[in-house]
Amino acid sequence: MTRTLTFDSSEAPKNQQSSPFRNTEIMQEEIRMRAYELYEAGGRRDGHHEDDWLRAEKEIRDQNRFRKAA
Repeated sequence: MTRTLTFDSSEAPKNQQSSPFRNTEIMQEEIRMRAYELYEAGGRRDGHHEDDWLRAEKEIRDQNRFRKAA
């Protein structure tokens, strides 16, 4: 049996909504969305999900580094 834990940000105290955990969740969602865009752009070919994910992860992390440096 697999359990899925969910986190509703509306239940979190206001001072915890911008915690590193929340930022990680946001980044993971951005990576997930970008990986799906890459999958679609690549003709929806099966078997390339790791490549799409790694490319999306690098792009999002690079964007976040650039934002922090600015």
